Amino acid sequence: MSTKKPNKDFKNAYQELVDAVEELVVKEGKSLQEAFQLAEYKLDKWEELTQEEVQEISHGLKKDFQNLGHGLNLVKESYKEELKLDAAYITDSIWDKLLNIMDSNTAQLLAFEKNLDEQVQELTTAEHIASHQEHSQWDSEHKLWLSEIALWKKESIQAQSQLEAIEVAIKKYSDALDEHAQVVQAHDASEHDHEKVMSKAEKDPTSQVYADADEDSIEVHKQEKHEHSQHAELHQSMKKHHAEMMSLINRLYKKVI
Repeated sequence: MSTKKPNKDFKNAYQELVDAVEELVVKEGKSLQEAFQLAEYKLDKWEELTQEEVQEISHGLKKDFQNLGHGLNLVKESYKEELKLDAAYITDSIWDKLLNIMDSNTAQLLAFEKNLDEQVQELTTAEHIASHQEHSQWDSEHKLWLSEIALWKKESIQAQSQLEAIEVAIKKYSDALDEHAQVVQAHDASEHDHEKVMSKAEKDPTSQVYADADEDSIEVHKQEKHEHSQHAELHQSMKKHHAEMMSLINRLYKKVI
């Protein structure tokens, strides 16, 4: 039990527990196991003690009996002084009662000590089995995690190469946008030139020069119309491609950064 100085309730409870165990073992012939169960039930009725404190006191007395079992072959008076120094709650009266209980059934005390040792051993064994099982599970998980990490590392290196290729593709796409803009601007300039030719012909219908130029521009307009249709189709395709590509890049950026 704890070697800290016990309070009054603790001392009284310990004394009552010893008295009860002595009564049950020495006078009624109960086993130590039965005596402790009955004595603990009696202590449970104490309003001054919690269930945890009752268990602590009972455990302490069991431990003291266990120590007595270990010290059966020692000189009693010598061991008495050692025990009194270790546990401040052991008085001469309590010591005499402990010896009375011990002397009344030494064999039972040894069996009681053995039972406590076996309970501790069983608990330790159960804990070890549970620990072994958990360690085995953790080992399996660690192997899985390490294999996944290796795969992710490989994929991340591949992703770096892919990002470099994407960067090159975006640069080419930017150049394609410049080229598309230049074609649109050239088409726009040709359209304006045609407007000027038609305007001059309209202002001076008698001019043969303007009339010839206007006639020539008709074929040019047909060609421009065909080209404009192609540019419109190309522009719509680039518009769709641009929206999809930017959406994917932005999603990746927001996910990574």
